[in-house]
Amino acid sequence: MMAPGPNGATWLAPPSKKADCKSMDRSEILELVLDYYHNPRNKGELADADAIWNGGLPGCSDVVTAYLKIDNGRIAAASFTGDGCTISQAAASMLTEQLIGQT
Repeated sequence: MMAPGPNGATWLAPPSKKADCKSMDRSEILELVLDYYHNPRNKGELADADAIWNGGLPGCSDVVTAYLKIDNGRIAAASFTGDGCTISQAAASMLTEQLIGQT
């Protein structure tokens, strides 16, 4: 299910509460990673992004473009686009959630 995100980004699933992996066992972590892969958070371009960067490992088919919107020195919105393996896409999704609100 598609849902509008901040500044024109698109969520393919509603944003979730940040997970605390320190208290999770291996199977719970795998379930979490698969959830972020199948239901990425903050996936989509930010049309008015203040910062855009490309990364990944193209030889491995992992490519990610990240977008940040900065407001008063704080990350107000973060999103990504890209293709690749489960880990790269889930990690990009998790990272966007961690970045929002940081200085």
